[in-house]
Formats: sequence, C-alpha cells, structure tokens
Amino acid sequence: MAMRRLIAAIISLAALAGCDPAQHPFEDDRPPADSAILQVKDSVGIVVAPVQGAPGATGNGLSEALASAFRDLEIPATTAIGNRHSYQLAGVASADTGAGGSERVAIHWSLRDSDGKPVGTDDEVETIRAAAWAGGKPEDFADLAKAEAKKLSTLIVEAPPVETPVQAHTLHVASVDGAPGDGSHALPSALAYLLKRRGLPLTDDAHDPNAVTIAGQVTMSAPQPGKQHVKIVWHVLKSDGTDIGQIAQENDVPQGSLDGKWGETAMAVAMAGFDDILRVVAAASTG
Repeated sequence: MAMRRLIAAIISLAALAGCDPAQHPFEDDRPPADSAILQVKDSVGIVVAPVQGAPGATGNGLSEALASAFRDLEIPATTAIGNRHSYQLAGVASADTGAGGSERVAIHWSLRDSDGKPVGTDDEVETIRAAAWAGGKPEDFADLAKAEAKKLSTLIVEAPPVETPVQAHTLHVASVDGAPGDGSHALPSALAYLLKRRGLPLTDDAHDPNAVTIAGQVTMSAPQPGKQHVKIVWHVLKSDGTDIGQIAQENDVPQGSLDGKWGETAMAVAMAGFDDILRVVAAASTG
C-alpha cells in the first residue's frame, strides 16, 4: 500500500524562534528491557500488520478492523507506518472448514516493542462465516477485533501525560491546504485526536488570541510514471502569525493513491510527526 511508505519520511525541525534545530528530535523513552508490561506514551501508538495466512484481502481487513478497535479504546493505532517509538502487532491465522458454511479461525497475535523484543501474545479462536472470511471486509471482523483489542489492551499501561510547557496554551488545528482527496480534513482530525489524548486544550476558534495554531500544507509533484512526490509541512504559529517552526514529512507514493480517502494514512502522518510538533509548540512558551 502507498500508505505504508508515506511516512518512511524525512522529519525535520526548522529553527525554533532563535533556537537551533534539535539534532535528536525523538527522546529514548522506552520501558526497561525486562519489563513485563508495555508502557506506551500517548504519541507512540501501535502498528498492526496484515494478518499472515489469511486469504486474499482478509489479512488487510483483519488488521484494519483491529486498528479501528484499538482507536475505539482510545489507543492510537494504524495499519500504516508509525514513528520510531511505535510498537508492532502481528497475527498469523489458520482456518478449518466447519459446518453450515463457516470457518473455524485461529489467530496467534504477537506484540513487540520498537526494538523487536516480545511484549506479549494471545491466541484467538473464532467461528466466522466462510463468505466473510474470504471477502476480507473490515466490518465483517468488527466483533472479533473488538474482543481481541480488549484482551490485548491489558498488556498496555499508558504512562501519564508528560508535563510540558505546551499545556499553557490552547491549540487550534487548522485545515490542511493543498491536500488531495479528503486529506484537508483527515489530517487535522488525526492530529487533533492525538492532541486530545495528551490532554491538551483545543479550540475551534481560529481567532482565539491565546491560541497557538497548527496549520498544514501539502505539496504534490506532477505525476511521474507510476509515482508522485508528496511533501507535508506543519507550521506552528503564534496568535500574531509568527511562525515558530516547521515540521516536514515527505516521500514518493504511487500516482493517485492519495486522491480519495486518506484513512489510515492520516493517522500515520500525525503519529510520525506528533513528537516534533509538540517540541515546536513548546517553544511558544519560551520564545
């Protein structure tokens, strides 16, 4: 999928109101190597890989259903690429034909941290209609995913929000200019979701004199044979319009792949840039 390569990106900090760009924009905030429980920062998230051993589109359908079920539990999750702190969930399925047009499906789920170290596993066995198992539609696996996400969530203990200067500000997430498809709405919605999870105050009032605004700009190159170059730049602005700093993400994607619904890609973009966006926003308190 184009979505999975979009954020294998260049993520850079522009000058922060008189400060030099951070050389190491991501802090190493991992649990101890022998920790039995995964501790996930709000910005980390979980990347759900396509389920192996499933027929046709079913592997992707299962992973999309599970990512959606995690988000319903307010755990950031995507089937696209996350950031360097993201944890990886993989599933391997097998199925036996049952009576009455059904399949007895067994899925072994394994959760690993960003270093590839095992965090936990779970074995799920469900009876699914044969047509649904072959069809691969995420909505057909909603109940299965809801039950499994609830079990896997017991492996996750979220760390309390980190106190940062950004909490002194109300944030306004503006629409994103230049995005094809529904990106102008999907991108800010995904970012606002993550900001809310961090407990930061948001406002819809673009003219709030106390608000720091996060605005995005998408630039798409002219189509080349089979591909296009996409660049997303997030601008963090003080209430007087001063540009505090920028975060850029870019890569090549298959031609036209972002012309429709961004879906998982929007969440992947927001997750990949979230830590750096907060660092720039924090500069508003010191600049």
